[in-house]
Order: sequence, then structure tokens, then C-alpha cells
Amino acid sequence: MQQRPNNYFDSKNRQRKSILLRFFPWALIFIALAFLAIFGIKTLRDNKVAAEIKPYEDIFAENIIVDGLNISRMTPQDAYQALYQLQENRINSWSLDISYKGHTYVTINYQTLGLSTNTDAISHTLKKAWDLTHQGSPYQKKEAMDVLKIKPFETSTVQKSEFNDQKLEQILISIADNINSLSQVRDAKLIQFSPDSVDPFIIQKEEIGYQLDIPQAKENILTFASNGTSGSYDLTPQQIMPTITEAMLRKNLVLRSIAQTEISTSSEPNRTENIRVSARKINGLVLKPGQEFSFNKVAQERTLENGYYPALEQVYGYLETGVGGGVCQTSSTIYQAALLSDLAIVRRLPHGEPVRYTDAGLDATVYLTRDRELDFKFKNSTNNNLYIAARVRSGSSSRHLITEIRIYGEPFEDGAQYRLKTIETEKIYPPAEPLYVNDSKGLYALYKDEEVQKSASKEGSVVETYLQKYIDGLLVEEKFVSKSKYPSRQEQVWRGIKNRPSF
Repeated sequence: MQQRPNNYFDSKNRQRKSILLRFFPWALIFIALAFLAIFGIKTLRDNKVAAEIKPYEDIFAENIIVDGLNISRMTPQDAYQALYQLQENRINSWSLDISYKGHTYVTINYQTLGLSTNTDAISHTLKKAWDLTHQGSPYQKKEAMDVLKIKPFETSTVQKSEFNDQKLEQILISIADNINSLSQVRDAKLIQFSPDSVDPFIIQKEEIGYQLDIPQAKENILTFASNGTSGSYDLTPQQIMPTITEAMLRKNLVLRSIAQTEISTSSEPNRTENIRVSARKINGLVLKPGQEFSFNKVAQERTLENGYYPALEQVYGYLETGVGGGVCQTSSTIYQAALLSDLAIVRRLPHGEPVRYTDAGLDATVYLTRDRELDFKFKNSTNNNLYIAARVRSGSSSRHLITEIRIYGEPFEDGAQYRLKTIETEKIYPPAEPLYVNDSKGLYALYKDEEVQKSASKEGSVVETYLQKYIDGLLVEEKFVSKSKYPSRQEQVWRGIKNRPSF
């Protein structure tokens, strides 16, 4: 490989230096021009910002509002005088009516709140507003002015902390005592069970109470005062709701059952009156949960002193006159009402034979003397009081009378309804031969050859009673209640015991 001579490289270096020397001045000129351009733009921008803020050097910027007064473009001295006069006028003119339901309790003013013109507050507020656009660099001042264009600065020289609220609190306490006493909360209350009324329950309605929130009312009033807003402030007490309403009470005062039995038009007046007497003793009775109803205890012993009358009654299957005859129709009717209310039956006995006023299996015999008692009892097996109404009422005519029992209390689950069903499961036939009885007193037959039928034979029966449960008209359950046995009755023939005389 052939080597180049040294003078060759020297020639090349001299060429490079020559080129650099030729372009270097131009590079310097370019850098200088760029620097001058940048500096000129900044100067222009600085001058523009300075020009925009210069008009506001000695006055307040735009959109500055104090106590509702726009002090934009005012000097600090002018703004001070304007706010001082405004505060003086407001202190002398501001008032607020404190009202409730159209009644004004009191009118307050700044003197009530212990407020007077506060020059320190005016100066402090104006300094705060002034510093917004008069502190920092020109750019910071310009930025603050731009913010005010979007969101004006609003403030007040009157602060809530300046008020003496003790007198206001005393006023509100006095008003609260009046409001609270006029509108005290009261629960609904069952005053009376009036069984013979269309609506048997007299209920004292609930009342909503009101209680004034004094701290909140004071806060709201002081806000009105600090804003200088006159007018009227309507108190809005908090509602205090009762814990028991009429609707809540009536939920457990529904008609659970009603049972009716017709009084025969052939029923003697005394018998009908005995039914009325026993019904009146039951009417209006209230049974607490778990409490037991005893017919004999409520209806009392059937005596003249207790208001009962002599009348026919069934004794061992035969009709005999006794004081209180007929009350079994009342006991049978309330037995049916208790069943239809799905209550626990404690004690019930059927009659010696079926009665005329109700189906076999639905009767309940009662009897009370010193030596013998047959009672009908049931228990309030619900969770609430039971209310019993009992009466004898007119039916389709004045002669048509009905024994009626109504039981009120808590409603059945699922809106259930109950019906009674009876089935004769067995017939009991009497003996074919009659029973002969010697008439020792000669009541029916005097002589041995005389025979008088005192009573005819009669079939007996066994009857089962069921309680049927219906929901939406569909039978969903059938519950066995009782088996009632009505014995047969043998024909009874009475014969005399004397020999017929011969002539």
C-alpha cells in the first residue's frame, strides 16, 4: 500500500479551518438574533400584563362584593366610607320576624344580637379583598383578576361570631316551650269498648308532636343576620311521631266471628228475657290473652236476685220449669262464636237431646245450683285482647228475634275464614218395649188398668263437629272439634197403682 505524504494531510486541515472561520460569524449572528427575539416577546408580554393591571393599581379589581355592595373600581377610602355607611344603615334598618304557623312571636334586630358598626371588621375585610389582586408578581395579579371574572369574590364584614346569641337563645327557648306544650306527641288509645255502637271501639286518635331544634334555628337566624337579610323566618320544628296510631290499634280490633241463633216465636216471654239478661251480662266483656271465659261466672247463678225469671228448661232431656230457663241458648251461641274464632275450648257439654235453636253438635248446656254445675269455658288463645258483644236483636220482624254473639280481636293469618260442619255418625235406637212407671201420686193415671204415655220413644245420635278453614274461598283445613252423644229415649208409660172400685 502506498503512503500519502504529510503535506497532503496538512492541506486538508487548512481547508477545514478555512470553512469554520468562514461560517462562525454567521452562527454568532443567528444566536444573537434568536436571543433578541425571545427577549422582545417577553418584554412585549410583560408590557401587556403591566398595562392590563395598571388601571387597578389604586382601586379594587372587578367583581369584588362586600356586604352585597359591589366595590369594584373603588379606592380603598371610598370603599371604606361606602361600607361604613351601609353597615350603619343596616344596623338601624335590619329586622327579622320569628314566626310559627302564621303567628309572629318576636321581631329581632341587630341591637337584640348586641351588634354595632365594626370599623375593624370593615378594614380587615377590605384588606383581604385588596390583597387578592395587589400581591405577588404582575402575572399573579393578572391571574387573580382573571379568576374574579369567572368567580366573583363575595364576603361580609359581619360574621356570626360577632353576635351575642345569648338573648336570641333565651327567646328561642321560650318559643320552644310554647310550641312543645301546644303540640305534644300522643299515642292513640282505646278509650272504650262500646259493643252496641256501629263502631264499637271509641279511640282517641294519635297526635304528632313538634320539637324545636334550638341550635339549628339559632344558626339559621344568625345566617340571616350576617347576610343582612330582613323579613320573616318561619320556624320548622321537627316532627315527633307517636309510637301507636289508630291504624295500628284497629289492626287488632277486627270482627273475628259472629254467631246467631233464632229464638222461636213460641218461646215464652220469660225464657226470651232470660236470654237477654244473660247476654247483657256478657256484653262488653274483654278477655286478655290467656284469660279464661266461664259462662257461669259471667252470667252468674240463675236466681231471681240476679235478674232471671222462671221458664221452661231442659233437664235430663225433659222440659221442666226452673229459674233461668233459656240461658242455654246464649251459651250455645257463644260456643259457636268461640269455635268460629278458632279459640281453645276448655269445657263444653251437649244437652241430653238436640235443641230446636241450633244443629246437633253445636249446643252447649250450662247449669248452676249449689249442688250441681255444668259450665261452658273457653280461653283467649290469641296474642291480643278479645272483645265480646252479646245481644238479642230483632230479625225480619218484631216477633222474629235473634241471639247474636260477636267476637273482635286480632285478624286471622292469611285472611282465613272459618265455618262449622256437623256429621251424624251414628244412630242410637231406643228399646222396643216401653218403660212402665207406677204413678204413685196419681198425676197421670190413678188405677192399675189405666196406662198413660208420658213420653214417646225417641232416637238418639252421635254427632261429630268439625271446624273448617277457608282461604280465598278454598277449603284448606278441617279440624275435629268434638263428638256429641245424644242418648235415645225409651217410651215411658205411667200406670195407676189403685184398684178400680167395684159397684
